Order: sequence, then structure tokens, then C-alpha cells
Amino acid sequence: MPMHRFFDPMMFVPEVTYTLIVVVLCLIIYLKTREIYDLTKHRGIYYFRNTFLFFGLAYVFRFFFYLFHLTQMALQLDIPRRVIGPASLVLTGYLSTMAILYLVYSSLWKRLGDKKFLILSNLAAAIISVIALMTKSPYIITIAQAVLLAAALITGYFLYKKSKKFYELLVLYLLLSIFWITSLLNLGQRVFMPFELRLGMQLISIVVFIIIYLKVAKWAK
Repeated sequence: MPMHRFFDPMMFVPEVTYTLIVVVLCLIIYLKTREIYDLTKHRGIYYFRNTFLFFGLAYVFRFFFYLFHLTQMALQLDIPRRVIGPASLVLTGYLSTMAILYLVYSSLWKRLGDKKFLILSNLAAAIISVIALMTKSPYIITIAQAVLLAAALITGYFLYKKSKKFYELLVLYLLLSIFWITSLLNLGQRVFMPFELRLGMQLISIVVFIIIYLKVAKWAK
């Protein structure tokens, strides 16, 4: 069967470009904040920078499964979609939820111990991914992460409402919320979403993430 029936450059090229930009920006932010952490040993910065490590890994694996799916179709490998889809959903859901939880914990780390956080965060990320797998819906992940971010904003308001720190966190959380929820909607509707709409959502995600990078770069100076 001809490969051109499976390979569409109009879909593949934007996906590669989008993934590379996001992964590179995640890596830059992760490395840029390393110097600050090495100097200050601030635990909040440590958890904040790991947010972008998990986001980057989530995108790497998301793209890996995308390439694997293309290769499977092109070579006519007998690997059922019910194997590739669930594996992609679970791994991407787990990593992205861990990224959200690290972001939340970066502002609440004084309230909980490290061991409690590691146990609870891994457990929560695993449970959310398994529920999404059982229901066969990535929207479970989107809703759970939106709830986590909303809870973090509400908690942060009561803890830091008299501090300028809260408003900085508010902007950052909102930007990351827009970025990641847009990304998850794009991922979940890949089959049904028109090319133009998917490309537009990718461009929005990139612009938002660039703004996040600029804010972090300014903060890191």
C-alpha cells in the first residue's frame, strides 16, 4: 500500500516544528533556572524548574508515539491501536500531571514535606492516568489538571494575597493553564480537528510558551 496514503507533510511538518519549539523552550527554562537554584538552593525553584522537565518529557513521548503510529501505518505493522493509544495517553497524562503538581508544589513546598509530596504526586498522577485510560478520554486529564491549577490559585490567594508574589504566580499559572489545556485539546481531537484549527491552536500554544519563557528569563536575571 502506498505510503503517501498515510504520510501527510501538511500534518507532519507542523507537528515536528511545534514539538521541537516546545521541547527546546522547556530545556532552556530548565537549564536557565539551574544557575539560580545552585546559588540559592531554594526548594521552590527546584520544584518550579522540574515542572518544565516533566512538560518537556511529556512532549517528547507524545511525539514518539506519534512517529510510532506513522511508522506502524507506513510499514503495515500489525500493532493494534488499542495498544498504542492507551500507552500514549497513560504516559503523557502521567508526565503532564506531574508537571502540574510540581508547579503547584513550587509555591506550597513549605506546607508539606518532600516525602509526602513525592508519594502523593506520583499516586495522584497514576490514578488520573488510569481513570483516563479506563474511560478512554483525555478530557479526564484536562479536567483534573484544571482542578489542580484552580485549587493552587485559590490556596495561593489565601497564603500570598498580601504579597506581590501571588500576582506573579497568578499570571504564570494562567499562562501555563492556557498552554497545556490547549495542547491537550489538540492532542485529544487530532483525528477530528481540521488542519487549520489544529495549526492555530499550536501557534497559540507556542506564543503563550514564549511569553512564559520571557517572563522566566526576566526573573532569572
